[in-house]
This record gives sequence, structure tokens and C-alpha cells, in this order.
Amino acid sequence: TAFVWEGLREPVQVVVRQAVLPVTEVLIDPQGSDVAAQLTAAAGPVMDIGRAPLMDVYTAAEPAGGGRWLALLRMHHLVHDHTTHDVLLGEMGAFLSGREDSLPEPLPFRNFV
Repeated sequence: TAFVWEGLREPVQVVVRQAVLPVTEVLIDPQGSDVAAQLTAAAGPVMDIGRAPLMDVYTAAEPAGGGRWLALLRMHHLVHDHTTHDVLLGEMGAFLSGREDSLPEPLPFRNFV
């Protein structure tokens, strides 16, 4: 979903046929502030509501090593709802625990909404 308003009488919500989830890898400064603060700072406070999807992900390798990765998932409040949020977190949990084969075939978002 994106919101379009330029050249229109009023803003409209548009569900695009395809959208790529932006994933940005952040290099963490081991001497800097905590990892969450660095990820949050890298993401910044602004999201372009004219670009779909209105979510993005920032990832970082944990500076202490151990092979762990951290992720910051941002979803704009204009499209955030608990139904979608719960589905997304459930699917992420399935992938992280190796159960991705148990997930149903994904629906196009325009059919979901």
C-alpha cells in the first residue's frame, strides 16, 4: 500500500501489484551506543508514504559475534493493524524455527485487504 495525492483532488490509498520490502544492513559501531539505538538512528524518523510497502527492515550483525543478527521492522501507522501484524509475526516465527513449509500459500495483499 502507498498513498498518492499529487495531481489528484484528494489523497487515495493504492495497493500496488508488487512491492519489494526494503532491507538495509547497518554496520554497528561496537564502541557506539547500544545496537537498538544504532538501528533506530539508521532507520530515521521519516517514511515516504508514497512508496509501497509502508514497511521496511534494518538488520545488523551483533557486534559481540556469535553469529546473531538483529532486525528492526518498521511499519507505518497508516497501514499497521493487528491482523496483519499478527500474520507477519507468525510467518517470521515459522521461518526462524524452520517451519516455513507449514505456511499456507501467500495471498496477494489486494485479496487480503
